[in-house]
Amino acid sequence: MKYKSLISLLLFVLLSPHAHAGEDAQRFALGKNFAKTHQMEFAYMQFRDIVIHNVGSPFREASLFATGEYFADISNFPEAITIFTQFLKEYPDSKAKIFVLGYLYKIAQETNDTEQLEKLKTDIVTLQQVSFVFRNSKDYQYRSPTHKQYRAVVRINQITIYNGSEILAEISY
Repeated sequence: MKYKSLISLLLFVLLSPHAHAGEDAQRFALGKNFAKTHQMEFAYMQFRDIVIHNVGSPFREASLFATGEYFADISNFPEAITIFTQFLKEYPDSKAKIFVLGYLYKIAQETNDTEQLEKLKTDIVTLQQVSFVFRNSKDYQYRSPTHKQYRAVVRINQITIYNGSEILAEISY
């Protein structure tokens, strides 16, 4: 099965050196399929090609997130920071913004960047200033192209951002 996927990928890449307007949907679907079968390197290549060659693609936002997610997952933090920073500049109103900030917060924790931690804490708290009418918390969810389920739980005094069951960031204020 792996060989069929690899041959399909090679034929796809060799026969179409540059993705055209309609092909980005196919490339995005192929990336999602690779991610579903845990072939993350091949998924990354598909998402990266959309990011590089299809600036106006409707799949670019999700592909940019998946690319940053890939680099964060393999602990290539400088590249993840670059991609996530680009994401925040290009898509400041994205529903995935809180999860990008969560990844950046986790990276800052792992690299002991206290200055960046404080900045990101402020950014996350400011982003989620919500009034709680008739409830104690508010939930936000996002499913990435790599089939990961993200969730942010915003409470009156705390925000917890999850990647599946793993806590990306937990901020008390």
